[in-house]
Amino acid sequence: MPLSHILLTLLCLMGTLAIFPAPALGAFKSAADVVTNSEQAWNPKPAQDDIILPMPCGLGLAMCPVGVPSGGLLRDRNFTMGISNTAGLTAAL
Repeated sequence: MPLSHILLTLLCLMGTLAIFPAPALGAFKSAADVVTNSEQAWNPKPAQDDIILPMPCGLGLAMCPVGVPSGGLLRDRNFTMGISNTAGLTAAL
């Protein structure tokens, strides 16, 4: 490959980085982004009511309880899936 092609390619790459710097700079991390212990990797915001499941390699899976509306214990909410009016619709092939 001639030297002029290599220089033109490098110039185009540098121009792309100058126009779109955010993706290029996103690869760099600040000192605040560095994980200092393994628990920060899988539970960055620990809470008192977290449910921790053990995982391989000394890691864990942190889950927290989330309230959902229902009519009682083990009762599902009814909802209708799909659409009721199909007039005017055609099958896409």
